[in-house]
Amino acid sequence: MVWPAVKRQMTVPQFAEYIRTFNFSPWRPSGMVLHNTGAPSLAQRPQGFTQQHLDNLEGYFKNDQGWPSGPHLFIDDNEPAISVFSHLNLPGTHSPSWNGTHLGVELLGDYSYEDDDTGRGAAVVRNAVAAFGILHARLGLNPDLIKFHKEDPRTTHDCPGKDLFADKAEFIQSVREYMGSGGDWVGIVEPPAPRVGITNTPGDTLNVRPWPSTGSPPIAALAHRTTITILGEAMNGTTKWLRMTHQNIKGWVSAAYVKEST
Repeated sequence: MVWPAVKRQMTVPQFAEYIRTFNFSPWRPSGMVLHNTGAPSLAQRPQGFTQQHLDNLEGYFKNDQGWPSGPHLFIDDNEPAISVFSHLNLPGTHSPSWNGTHLGVELLGDYSYEDDDTGRGAAVVRNAVAAFGILHARLGLNPDLIKFHKEDPRTTHDCPGKDLFADKAEFIQSVREYMGSGGDWVGIVEPPAPRVGITNTPGDTLNVRPWPSTGSPPIAALAHRTTITILGEAMNGTTKWLRMTHQNIKGWVSAAYVKEST
C-alpha cells in the first residue's frame, strides 16, 4: 500500500525543478501512459483541480475502488497545472497492462466530446506535453513509445477519447520538440477563434501532415480551393504551419498554400 498520496500541485517550472533532483528509487518507470479523466470533464472543473478535489480523489481510489494507489499525475489548464498524485518512484494504478512499468498521467477533460485543439483543452494538452517532455528527458525515455490508455489490450475503456487519440502522432512530436528546446518550447499558437482558409494550389493538391514538418508522411491531400477550418498555427524553423480540419481530416498544412478569408 502506498497511501497517503502525494497530492502536491506545481507550476510547470516547479515541476521541472522537482523532477531534476527526484530520486527514482526503488522503482524507475520505463514509459508513460496518457489518460483523460472523463468524469470530471472540463465543464465540471471550471477552475481545474483544487486541493479538495485531490483529497476527494484519494478517498475515491482508496476507499471506493480499493486500489493500492492511483495515477501518478493529474494535469489541468489552471496553474499550478501539474498535480503529483501518486509517488513517482512507486508503481501506480491506472492501466492493467502497464501499472507495474509505466507512469500514468490523467488529463482533465472528456475528449470523447470536448475539444483538445482549442481553448481549455488545448491548454491542458500543452501542460501535458511539458510534463511528458520533462519526464522523458530526465528518465531517458523514447517518446515514440508513449502509450494511450485505449491501446492497453487488457482494457475496453475508450480513453483518452477519440478527439485526443486522433492527435497521438502530433502529441508525440510535440513532446520531442519540447525535449529539444530545453524547456523553451512555445508550441501551438492558438488564434483567438477558429478561422477559415482556402487552399491555393493551382493544378496541384496540398498535403496534410500529422505534425508541422515536411518530414512527416502525408495523411491526406486537399484539392485546389478546398475550404478548411484553421484551429491554430506553429513555426518550424522559418516555415509557418496551420493546424486545420476539413470534414473528417485533421492535421497540418503549410501556410504558404492557404489564403485566409477576411
